[in-house]
Amino acid sequence: MTDVKEIAKRAHTAWETKDEATMRTLVHDDYCFKGPMQEFKGPDAYIDCMMNFPFEGRNENVQIIAEGNKVVYASDWIVTAPFSQTIPM
Repeated sequence: MTDVKEIAKRAHTAWETKDEATMRTLVHDDYCFKGPMQEFKGPDAYIDCMMNFPFEGRNENVQIIAEGNKVVYASDWIVTAPFSQTIPM
């Protein structure tokens, strides 16, 4: 079994690099997400957002905490374009 922390790392790296092929291996067919600013139903909507995301950046000061199959990925998101900002995530 793949370590859940490794899956979280792979997903965040795929997002940062807009690696559609890797993300497709990580997102289940019935994926859905609802947050305060976005909502996705299905992997195509999620990957479309990733590919068209208007910001560039990277994660620093990453901490990954796992308990069973639950994972928290905490980091500072360093936005580099179209503006510069550090955002705790």
